[in-house]
Amino acid sequence: MENLSDNRRSRCPPIRVPGATPTPALNTGAIRPNLGCDRRCLGSTALNLLFWVHDSAYGSVHQSSRLAQPYSSATCTFLRMPPEMPQRPQNHSQESWSSRAFAAVLPSAWLVHDQEGDYGIDHRVEIFTDERATGLEFNVQLKSSRTGSGERPAKPVKRSTLNYWEALANPTLIVIAHEPSQTLWFQWAHLLPWDEDAETQSRLIRCETVLSKEAAAQLADEVQAFRHARELARHFPVDVAISGDQFYGENASRLRISVSRQLSTLPSFVRVVHGQPGSPHFFAQIENERVMVGLRGSASRQLTWDLVGERDHQMIASDIMAALAFEAGRVGADDLHIRLLKLAAPHSQMLLSALAFGGAVGILARHGETSTLLELARRTVCVEGSFAGDMALTAFLANTSEGDGQMRRSISFALAEAARSWESPGIGLYNASAILGDADPATSLALIDEAGAADPSYKTRGYWWRERGTILWNLHQVNDAELCYREAVRLGEVSARPVLADLEMRSGQYRVARDSFGAAPIGEDARHAQWRLSHYAVDYIVEAMGIPEQARDAFASPMFEPDMTSDVSAQALDALRDDALNGWAHSALAQKANHEGDAKGFLYHSMAAAVTLNTVPDLWIDLLAAIMIDDDLSEVQKMNLTHDALVCAHRYCGAAFIEAVLEDENLPDEVRQPVIELYELTQPEPSPLTMRLHNENGFEAILVPRRRGIS
Repeated sequence: MENLSDNRRSRCPPIRVPGATPTPALNTGAIRPNLGCDRRCLGSTALNLLFWVHDSAYGSVHQSSRLAQPYSSATCTFLRMPPEMPQRPQNHSQESWSSRAFAAVLPSAWLVHDQEGDYGIDHRVEIFTDERATGLEFNVQLKSSRTGSGERPAKPVKRSTLNYWEALANPTLIVIAHEPSQTLWFQWAHLLPWDEDAETQSRLIRCETVLSKEAAAQLADEVQAFRHARELARHFPVDVAISGDQFYGENASRLRISVSRQLSTLPSFVRVVHGQPGSPHFFAQIENERVMVGLRGSASRQLTWDLVGERDHQMIASDIMAALAFEAGRVGADDLHIRLLKLAAPHSQMLLSALAFGGAVGILARHGETSTLLELARRTVCVEGSFAGDMALTAFLANTSEGDGQMRRSISFALAEAARSWESPGIGLYNASAILGDADPATSLALIDEAGAADPSYKTRGYWWRERGTILWNLHQVNDAELCYREAVRLGEVSARPVLADLEMRSGQYRVARDSFGAAPIGEDARHAQWRLSHYAVDYIVEAMGIPEQARDAFASPMFEPDMTSDVSAQALDALRDDALNGWAHSALAQKANHEGDAKGFLYHSMAAAVTLNTVPDLWIDLLAAIMIDDDLSEVQKMNLTHDALVCAHRYCGAAFIEAVLEDENLPDEVRQPVIELYELTQPEPSPLTMRLHNENGFEAILVPRRRGIS
């Protein structure tokens, strides 16, 4: 039997915190419970363990201080040198001049606060008007330069600093002081143009405007615009200023009319103006061969088109809607963001190729905009060879869950119908099956089989058999699912091994399942928490209980209702001899073992109960208690088992687990809150999304992390 206390055979890998020093061992003592299900016995041992796991997960480490190494100096007896004094660095002199020069150009009523520490902010400026505070502030990064002509100077800024500025509530003004010419130049960080080389460690920032006393009003106006842009929803309806006379050599009137007509359908959110707009406001500035689109107080976007022949003003106006939508989404105005996306979806080409397309699909999915998503799917996924098809499919799958059943059905059916007319229908039918997921397993099975018939090469790939097996399992066709999993393993699909082992365990093949778990790659990945715990449980059933196999229904959920006037433990053992996956019988034996001080019995029976009845929160709490009080486990093993139990509690119980912890009267108060905090910290890692896309040599698999949010 696999022993949890044997470090060499433990399948629970330690949680590694980058940069963390080894955590000292805990003094756990020898604590044993006195009552069967009274968790008050956990005491300080559990609390210490929970705080230790909590600190390890957060990366809290305590490094010992280092003593300074002594140094030696040679004494010169024949020559007395003057004592060395500190010399003022040249950059200190530059900084002093630049700070004085910057303060001198600001109105005397404005307050300039020096910022301690160097996190990319040197000063914080409060704006006053007529000696009254306005509540407007901005940050300043002040840099000095002694080289160049002084015209439009530039300095590199780290990406981390740029990210920090973007996260701040107030705008950041970058100022370069050129000492030889005695001039100051500035650039707002939030108005920096699009960066085409965003992968570098730093970005060269060029300041374009001279900072003088006359610029104070301009600075205050921009800070106000920045503030208004980030509280956009408070100002609905917001002005949209449309301007410009020429568009690619033609009169721009038709384009302006097309944009105005689309926006006029949103009277509660926007108001089109062709004159002076209020604050805040969007703008679409037509400049012949480009259109600048943006929100005052944020960076603008440049839109260009390769126009040949007759202008499609509806498509161009829809592209402008998409750009306005992204600006609204950037400042958190989700209602306007969604409505503008709905205007753009039927005709915009730029929407389909935008980097933010995945985020657009995500917000539409979260708000149940099925008709708009279906419109986008028909324009991308349902078109064979579409340049945006692969990206769109990735976005649909990554931003819709199996719970979005109707939405997935609509997209899947549209894709399947379109794919049947394709030159190569297999990939479309396969993806239509993948989109359905658990929403409709019967149709999903028909589609994956149709894909295999259209392209027989699918049947030579292990992943196809594994996915078909999962669909069959969801349809309770256990024997056929097992055949598919075994074929997947034969073809080298390692991801099929743990699901095959789980099927074997639940169908009563305990010894075979134990060996399959042992051969599966489940030792490192946090997503395999359930398989690791199942491996321990089934090993205990085989070795300690002597039950190698049973004939059982894989989907059986046996009850255990003992006669309380007789020996409950004996009845529980009889129940397990009939069905070793009777979770309630395991739970009864776990309570008996806890009452008798049998830590190992408490641990393994609690584990078996939890993995077989995985949606019952109290069973995961019992398992946590069993882990905490088992002194034969090392601290690392306790940490790993606790992590795996909490991952499973997250996955199968959700908020019900927290409710059970809060309602458990036997859980000590000093343990309750650390359990909750650790549970909330232990967010289960989502399964990677496997995409199968065409390439020149057939297929390739692309793994895309599942994310629900704006990208």
